[in-house]
Amino acid sequence: MIIDVNPQTITGIAQTIANAYGEVEEAARILTSITEHNNWNCKERDAINDYTRSNAQEILKISEKSGNFANVMKVVAENFTTDEKNISEMFTSVEHHCLHAYDPADRKWDYDKQYPGGCNAN
Repeated sequence: MIIDVNPQTITGIAQTIANAYGEVEEAARILTSITEHNNWNCKERDAINDYTRSNAQEILKISEKSGNFANVMKVVAENFTTDEKNISEMFTSVEHHCLHAYDPADRKWDYDKQYPGGCNAN
């Protein structure tokens, strides 16, 4: 591996984040489904309703940010996997050309073997 991070690790992290986002969405669904209790006649009614509204607003903000983060991590994991593949293929190609141009008997580079006619060939 050219890059010293396993793309599967990043993909696994992105999946864990996506799963956590699913849990946040479920919490948001539950908290936003709680209704105000205007028919209560206790002195705590207004405080309970304020907390209910506040919690619902906060979980919606958290849910939005979590969703954005989960989407970014998914893209990062996909890009990292693609880049690792491309870099690996590029270096495999370079190594292939280097191995075919090097003459171990002479311990020197034999460009004419790889590129007959040298640099001036048409």
